[in-house]
Amino acid sequence: MTGGGCPSLPVFTTIKPMRDLELMTDLVDSLSEAPDFTAAATALALWARDVTGCESTFVRMQHPGAGPRMWLPIVASAGPQQTYLRDEAVVDDIECACGRVATGSVDTAVPYHTAEGSFFWGRLKSIARDFPDTSPAPRGRCIAEGYESIAIVPLLGPEGTIGCIHLADSRPELFGPMQEVLEAAGRVSGKMLLSHRIQDAEHAAFESIKEALMPVEPPAVGGLELGVCAAQAEALVSVGGDFYDIFELPDDKIALVAGDYSGKGIDAVGTAARIRHSLATLASSAHDPARFLTKANDLLTPLLAHKERFASAVCCTIDLRARVVRVGLAGHPAPLRLGLSGALELDAPHNLPLGAEPATRYEDASFTFEESDLLLLYTDGVTECRHDGTLFGVEGVVRAVKEVGMPSSLSDVVSLSDVACSVIAACAAHHDPLLPEDDRLVLLARLARS
Repeated sequence: MTGGGCPSLPVFTTIKPMRDLELMTDLVDSLSEAPDFTAAATALALWARDVTGCESTFVRMQHPGAGPRMWLPIVASAGPQQTYLRDEAVVDDIECACGRVATGSVDTAVPYHTAEGSFFWGRLKSIARDFPDTSPAPRGRCIAEGYESIAIVPLLGPEGTIGCIHLADSRPELFGPMQEVLEAAGRVSGKMLLSHRIQDAEHAAFESIKEALMPVEPPAVGGLELGVCAAQAEALVSVGGDFYDIFELPDDKIALVAGDYSGKGIDAVGTAARIRHSLATLASSAHDPARFLTKANDLLTPLLAHKERFASAVCCTIDLRARVVRVGLAGHPAPLRLGLSGALELDAPHNLPLGAEPATRYEDASFTFEESDLLLLYTDGVTECRHDGTLFGVEGVVRAVKEVGMPSSLSDVVSLSDVACSVIAACAAHHDPLLPEDDRLVLLARLARS
């Protein structure tokens, strides 16, 4: 057993009937047997899903940001769809009901908050209509997923809330009968999670955020082969805000988006996760990169302005029928097109980064895209690796791709993810280990072979 031992039985004496006592005993046993923080948090998520029969559970823990802000990354989950989990990976303390419950700042005068600071509601689609002027309810992503019943229960430490457990299901009115035992679980499990080393909690948050921003496996899309590789700092305090996304669009078009939020640490990755989610809400406009980036800037400027920071981004929309790629840049390195005739930077107009200036109107440019071409998107952490004052540069990227035989060979022997990882390995080898590290991301695409 790791850490502080089992809570004493008086914790359970108010829990009726006896079945609830047995459920709590099972939970304590599972948490006590967990070898580390991640295993304990996962045991809590699984227990909550099993005892309620719900479709999705996840556990959030507090991570302080800059100033008064508190970030709430997911550290363990059971059941949610990967797309939902990715969008919900990080919220802040004022963004939605999770943040309010996890920081103990709820309004118990409204009926969906309990005296213990939980959130319980069984018909989610009605909440914005029924309570338009009260504290934040779950944001629209839960509604979009089709959930009706939501329970969010605080995890309590010795000095107050330290996080929350979130339960969701598409059936209405599911969690009310389980309120007492779920709130007891929050009182017990919070203290037991704290008994594990704090770095274990940070590692779990880091892994959750990394998957949210840069999934190891890109989604499968028709007509296009994809590969991705990313490298991040080893500690959460040093990690940056690189991210990518892929949108399938009507008329055989696919949009690739990569970006980089300035800054380091939990604030950077938390804000990058919000940026990525915000850009995903604009996916329907990504057939036109200039329009997409213009709308993105309008949406993100209020979020970024008070931070005095910005986000770079590139949007490449590939028309599979016409074999044309449109490129829009927002303060981001131009992508590369590597073909049989050589390498070319797709140097579209160099617009301002997102959030740098309100009402900016963006421009894009179009280029041909043949079957033998590779399209390579990257963040500046790749080309800015340096040793003895020499940058890895675009030349280093091209050299690393050619060393694995691409694109001169149309063979499928080498996967695009392997090619992307070869670039990451080459720039890392070039970088002076005494210099600060930066996040690095490479995203590759080519037309699928007929």
